[in-house]
Amino acid sequence: MGVAEHITPEAEEKESKKTKELFYHFFHLAANHPTLPAIEIKSILKSEQEPFHIEEELPSCIIVKCTPAVAKRVAERAAYCRRVMRLLFRGTAKDKSYDAIVKELTSSIDFLRVVHKQPSFLVRVYRIVNASKHLLSPPLEAAIGKSIFTALKGKIHVDVKEPAVTFVLLFTKERYLFGVEEFAQVKGVFAARRPDLRPFFKPGTLEPRFARLMVNLTQASSTGYVLDPFCGPGGILIEGAMMGLRMIGMDIDPKMVAGAAKNLQHFAPTSDYSLLVGDARKIPLHNQRLHAIVTDPPYGRST
Repeated sequence: MGVAEHITPEAEEKESKKTKELFYHFFHLAANHPTLPAIEIKSILKSEQEPFHIEEELPSCIIVKCTPAVAKRVAERAAYCRRVMRLLFRGTAKDKSYDAIVKELTSSIDFLRVVHKQPSFLVRVYRIVNASKHLLSPPLEAAIGKSIFTALKGKIHVDVKEPAVTFVLLFTKERYLFGVEEFAQVKGVFAARRPDLRPFFKPGTLEPRFARLMVNLTQASSTGYVLDPFCGPGGILIEGAMMGLRMIGMDIDPKMVAGAAKNLQHFAPTSDYSLLVGDARKIPLHNQRLHAIVTDPPYGRST
C-alpha cells in the first residue's frame, strides 16, 4: 500500500503560481507566407484571453512571453506553426564557429536543471531559408549533444525516436534561438483531412490548413458561436470544431448540409456544432450569439 503525499495549501498556492508564471517562448513558423503565420499566432493569443506579451518578431519566428500552457495551446491550434520552444538562450550567429556557439550555450544554461532527471534527449537544428548556412545542421547537432552529455556526466542518453527532451536551435537572419521543444506539429495531420479523403467530397473545397487559418484569424473563442453561412461539405466547420469552438453551419443545398454532417461526425464527433438548411440572405440567428462569420462564398457558375 502506497503512502499518500500530503499537499498543503501553501504548496498548492506555490504550484498554482508556477503554472501561471510567464516564460519566453519562440514559435517556429511556416515560411510559405511573410506575414500570415505570425498574425495567426497573435490572433490565437488574443482569443485565449490570457496574459501575454509579444517580445519580438523575426522572419518566420515570433517570441512571446506567456505561460507554457498557453504556448502549447496556441501551437496546437495554429495552422502555420511548426513547433514552439521554451526559450533558454538567444545570440548572434554571424561569423560564429561551431565551438563558439556550443561554448555560449554550455556556459549560459544549467542543463542539469533543464533536463531534471529525464532519461533521454535529442538536439535538432533548423533554419529559416538559408540563415547561417555556413553552420551545417548535423555537425552542430552532434557538438551540442556531446556538450550536454558531458555536462550531465553521461547520466542521459540520446534517443532519436522518442526523446524525453528535445532541444531546438533555430537560425533566423543572423540570430539563433535555443530552447526546449514543448510542442511540434505532427507531419501529415492536415493532409489526412484533405477534401478528397473525407466521407463526403465536393470539388473546389478549401484545404484544411487554410480553413483553420481563416477560423483562427477571427480571434474566436469557445465563449461565442462561429457561423459559416455557405458551409458546403463543412471544411471550415471541421477545423473550428476540432479546436473546441462552437460552430454553426448553413447551406441552401440540403445535400451539402447532409454531407457536412457526415464529415463532422467523422472528424469531430463529440464537438459542439449545429447545422441547418437556409438562405444566407436571411440568416435565422441573433447577431449577439455570433462571435464571427468565416466562409468561402460560392463563386463561378453558382453565383
